[in-house]
Amino acid sequence: MAMDGVVKFDYQNKEHVDAIARLHAELLGESLIPRLGNKFITSFYYTRLVKDNLIRCELYRYKGKYVAFSVCTEFPFTFMKDGIRRNVLYLSLLMFRILLLNPSRIKVVIETIRIGKNRQMRTKENRVSAKIGEILSFGILSDYGAVRDEFSGLRVTNLLFERVLDYLKDRQVTHMEGEIKKDNKPSLLLWQSYGGIIMHDTCSKGDQYLVTVRL
Repeated sequence: MAMDGVVKFDYQNKEHVDAIARLHAELLGESLIPRLGNKFITSFYYTRLVKDNLIRCELYRYKGKYVAFSVCTEFPFTFMKDGIRRNVLYLSLLMFRILLLNPSRIKVVIETIRIGKNRQMRTKENRVSAKIGEILSFGILSDYGAVRDEFSGLRVTNLLFERVLDYLKDRQVTHMEGEIKKDNKPSLLLWQSYGGIIMHDTCSKGDQYLVTVRL
């Protein structure tokens, strides 16, 4: 029987892929990736991008249930562009099927492209010299927010957050960023407890902050 605690994500394990896709959609359903549909998440985002080492994922299991997850990258400005380039034929066919079944998702694709271009502009905002990593997605089911990890004694949110920090530090990343909704006070407090600096996010529609932690 699988043990509880941090689970090393395996993109070839359907249970892992389905679990992280479900958590992503449930906790961050308004974000762009879930809005592109489950097929995009399970067949490209959490498989091809992980396989190509462009994103890194972890799950947390408690009493046999997956309750939290984290996704980060050491290539925040290029991971999606590189993922598309490396899988262009596969992704083209996948998106054709997705849009054929749900043409309205073209609006999400256009929005994704726009945000991707804005992200490229960040490298020109006097931060080119820093090596930046990013938490792309991070969350825990509300009923488990107070759960502490049996081995570390840390709350699950702190444990996963610190594991991302350590992972990025090991790759000589000097700053970690994250995009946080302005009304998400628990996440803002978590980042601030690690020295997070809150700034206006030029890539958003004004509804979120860009938070940075120096590693």
